[in-house]
Amino acid sequence: MRVLPAIFVFSAVAFAAPRAGAQAQPWLEDRRVGGGIGVRTGNFELHPAVAGEMGYDSNFYQSAGRVSAPGSIAGGGFFNEPDVGVVRFRVTPSLTLKTLGPQRSDSEEGGTTPPKVNFSAEASGSYNELRSTDATYSDYVSDDRFFTLDLNANAEFLPQRPWGATLNAAYSREVQPVNDPAAPPRSGRDTVRAGAAVNWRPGGGVLEWSLGYDMAYIGFESRDFSNFASVSHTAVVKGRWLFLPRTALLYSGDYGVLTYPYGGNVKPPGSPLSSRLGINGLITNHFGLLAAAGWKSLFFTRNDSFDSVVGNLELTWYPLPRPDLAPDAATVGLSAISVGYRRDASASYLGNYAQSDGGYAKTSLFLAGMFLVTLEGSVDHLQRPASYFSSGAVQSAPYAENRVNLTGFAEYRTSDTFGINTTLRYSANVTDQIIPVSEDPTDGFDDLGFNRFEAWLGVRYFL
Repeated sequence: MRVLPAIFVFSAVAFAAPRAGAQAQPWLEDRRVGGGIGVRTGNFELHPAVAGEMGYDSNFYQSAGRVSAPGSIAGGGFFNEPDVGVVRFRVTPSLTLKTLGPQRSDSEEGGTTPPKVNFSAEASGSYNELRSTDATYSDYVSDDRFFTLDLNANAEFLPQRPWGATLNAAYSREVQPVNDPAAPPRSGRDTVRAGAAVNWRPGGGVLEWSLGYDMAYIGFESRDFSNFASVSHTAVVKGRWLFLPRTALLYSGDYGVLTYPYGGNVKPPGSPLSSRLGINGLITNHFGLLAAAGWKSLFFTRNDSFDSVVGNLELTWYPLPRPDLAPDAATVGLSAISVGYRRDASASYLGNYAQSDGGYAKTSLFLAGMFLVTLEGSVDHLQRPASYFSSGAVQSAPYAENRVNLTGFAEYRTSDTFGINTTLRYSANVTDQIIPVSEDPTDGFDDLGFNRFEAWLGVRYFL
C-alpha cells in the first residue's frame, strides 16, 4: 500500500461534489415534511425517528476512473483512481426537541401570548456499512465503514418583543474518502459552530435588526490534513424592513478573520468582508421573488484575493395561495417550485478561494399526507486561482470546473408514523484539470473529474 502526500488525498475532499455532509437525507434537511405529530413532554414536543436504507453507489471514492503504472506518462507519474462500486447499508436514528408550536400550545393551553423562549435542538447520526462490488478492493472498502453525526441547538429569547437575543451551537462529523481506495489516510472532518445575536424589533416587527457574532472551527482527524484546520470569527449585521404588507427590504453585512493555525506556508490567513442589499416579496398570492446583490472581498495575506459582485435571484411559484412571507406558512400540498441563480465565493483548500456562478431548481409535492416527492438540481461553474505547494512552487495554474448535482426523493407513508422511500442522486465534477500530487512528478497525478450515481431504498419510522 502506498502512502501519498497529503495534498493528493486532500484534493478529493476539496473538490468532492457533493461532499458527505451535503448528502443528508431529505427528511433531515426539511423537518416540516420529515417529522410526525410528535410526543408532548411538558412544554416541549419530541420527534424521534429511525431509518434504515440499502443502496448502490457507483463511485464511492469519486474517482476519475483512471489507472496507470508508474512512469507510464510524461514526467514519470501515474494515476491510481479506479471506479469502485459499493453496496451501502445505512442506519440513521434522529431526535428533534422543540418548544410547543402555536397550534398545540394555543389549543391545549388556550393562550396566544408569545413564549419568552423558543428552543429547538436536533440530533442525528448515520452508521454506514460498505461492501465492494469488486473483489480487488473488498478489504479497503470494508475498512472504510464510517459514522457521521450532526448536533445543533438554537434558543431565541423574548421572540416578537422589541428587544431579544438568540444563541446557537452546532457540531458535525463528516467523512469523505480519498479518490484512491488504497491510499491512507481517511478524512474525518469535525466542524464546531457557535453564535449569538442581539435582536431589535421596533414597531411590532415592521423593522428588524440584529447584530451578532459567529465562530467556526473546522478540524481534521488525520494529521496529514492538519495544515487545513481553520478558525473563523465573524461579526454579522442583518436587517429587514417590511415596507409593504408582503414585501420586505433586506440587508446583510459581515466582516471576519479566517486563520489556519497550522497552515505554515500552505494556507495564508484572510479577512472576508461582504455587504448585500435585497428584496423579498410576494408579487401575487402565487408568485414570490427574492433578489439580492452586493460586494464581497476575500483578502489574503499572500497570493490571490477575491473582490467582486455577489448575489442571488430566485423566483418561486406557489400553486396554493401564500398568505405571507413566513417560511412555515405554506399550506400542505405542492408547497413551491423555485428556480434561481447565485454568484458567490468562499475560502478553498486548493487555491485561496473558489468563485461560483450557478443555477438551481427545486420543488416538493406532499399530497393527502401520504405521498411526498422532492426534486432538486443545480449546475455550478467554479473558477479557482493558482494553487501552491508549501515551498511556494506552483501546483496548478488558474482553472475552472463545473459541478452537477441532481437529487430525487419519494416516500409513501403507509401511516402517520411509517414510510417507504427511495432516493436517486447523480453528482459530477466536469473538468479536464489534472494536478501533480507533490513537487516530485514520480508521485503521480490527480484527475479532478468524476461521475457518481446513487440509488437508495429504505424505510422510516417517525413520530
